[in-house]
Amino acid sequence: MMMAGQPQQPHAVQQQQPQSPQQSLRHYRFVPCEASLQNDAPGWNESTASTNSRNSNNNNDQTPLPEGPICWKCRNHNNNSNNNILTTSTSQSLEHKTSNNNIQACGCKVCGGSGRLPVSRRQTTQRQATTMGEIKKARPNPPGFSPSGPPAVALMKKTTSSCNHSLDEWRRRIHSADAGQADYWVPPPPPPAPKKTSHDDDNPHDDDDDGDNDDNDHSSLTWLPRPGEQLVKLLGHWRILQRVGSHRWTTDDLVTAYVAVTQCVTSPPPQVEEGAADGVPRLGSGGCTGNSSSSSSSCCCTPVRYLDLGCGNGSVLQMVSWAILKQRQELQQQQQQEQQQQQPQQHSQQPSERSLSGVGVEARAEAVALARRSLAFNLGNSTSCPVQVRHADFRQFVQDNERQYDLITGTPPYFRVDFTTTTTTTTTSKNESSPQSASSTIGTDDNEQPPPPPPPTIVVQHAVIRQGGMPTAIQSAPARCEFRGGIEAYCHAAAQCLEPTVGRFVVCNSYIHHARSQRAAVEAGMEIIHRGRGLLFVVYVMRLKPRDDDEEEAPETTTTESQLTVREVTGEWTPEYVEQVFGRMSIPGPV
Repeated sequence: MMMAGQPQQPHAVQQQQPQSPQQSLRHYRFVPCEASLQNDAPGWNESTASTNSRNSNNNNDQTPLPEGPICWKCRNHNNNSNNNILTTSTSQSLEHKTSNNNIQACGCKVCGGSGRLPVSRRQTTQRQATTMGEIKKARPNPPGFSPSGPPAVALMKKTTSSCNHSLDEWRRRIHSADAGQADYWVPPPPPPAPKKTSHDDDNPHDDDDDGDNDDNDHSSLTWLPRPGEQLVKLLGHWRILQRVGSHRWTTDDLVTAYVAVTQCVTSPPPQVEEGAADGVPRLGSGGCTGNSSSSSSSCCCTPVRYLDLGCGNGSVLQMVSWAILKQRQELQQQQQQEQQQQQPQQHSQQPSERSLSGVGVEARAEAVALARRSLAFNLGNSTSCPVQVRHADFRQFVQDNERQYDLITGTPPYFRVDFTTTTTTTTTSKNESSPQSASSTIGTDDNEQPPPPPPPTIVVQHAVIRQGGMPTAIQSAPARCEFRGGIEAYCHAAAQCLEPTVGRFVVCNSYIHHARSQRAAVEAGMEIIHRGRGLLFVVYVMRLKPRDDDEEEAPETTTTESQLTVREVTGEWTPEYVEQVFGRMSIPGPV
């Protein structure tokens, strides 16, 4: 359909009558970039179109529940009236959607003949509205364990005003939750205050609210969990916001961050020169190559340029940022000891913002909002925060990006999805004119060109999963399924903005796609220098291949391998996993 308010194209078409919008049906392997930001999961359901049509035909206040994804088993082959869903079957009547006889004739026991799966019950609007936010208590700390790393900014500030003591009260509760004492429910936030009128605004800077320096209103409590959300422990002193029953950080994220930290970030303080025994140079200097001429002073002043592709809720982004800031904090402390200052040292609780320049790119609007609020808790939500989250499709972001990054991470989805789109274009007749267009030509330059026609409107109609089952939570679907690209898209994007000398790309993929990951690296002009060995998923460390003029001098690349077992047969974490991963990332192990 034509978008509301979209002008018709002025280009001449060999037609004598104005033409209605023309639609063309196409199939894509991934969501086109032009339609990527129209929805968090384009094509996952048809709730927008169906809801708008129903609400326009009735005046009741009941909002229909959104439809779920297309059934992974029957793939809606019996309900093809709305558009050809990747099949050549003829269209059938819509009446069979509510016909018990036709439902029984369908024979699909997964969807019951409806062609679509029901939405996760915990994702319905009514369910989310009645679920208060929750601050989850941390696991009990084993003997001798103490969280390390940079503290959370939200827990450092002190409220000096007596008109609002809620900040200190919530911080006290979070400290209690960190100690594993209790969970805390968070009531919904109060409605926003009315905006100031122009005659009440004496100072133009009064309503410049960045949510960071105002302790007397709820803008500084943006990190509090809202209905349907939880503020859970991440690592060290940091926490992360996640929705109940939606996408949450997993073992894949933790191991990817751990490999990025151990393989690409020195902690602390010696730097391994490029070409070290393990074949993996370090990024402890944030772009330095580890030469002996580099001093710790220069290392602390040069920020690490870090990019996370498809950052989601920001779990990997914040884990790696936490490790970089922790490493820089330790380097700064070592530098102070080496200088042997006579005056008392000024120990800063927070590392310098120049230690890190991190960017996370995510196309899902809900995930972007959660990641930004989590960063507000951990690092502050001011514009000077060393880590930012951009709302964009990373495929388009790298096209517009001119920076080079020392470290890039990514956790691509694993399961293939095919998409059906409609492209809407509008044409007009050759001789068509209107009084408005005719009058607008009076007194204008004859050489003036008409405005260019608007681009075609691309709408994703259907998403059909080809491997496994489509998640029934809308935020989990693009996190697990290849909506905006798989390993190939991630490798291609990383190769375009990776620093050619010391830049490293750390990416995770399913073990069944190992051959596919190898091909993706070669096609993107990268080489694998380290990979894991496992049965579930593999984490790769890649770098750009040397240029042709450097191939004679460059040593032959040797891919190193390592293996990490996460759980025993009994389901318990292995001692190796607890010691290496939990210990390095400041996560308490089992008691």
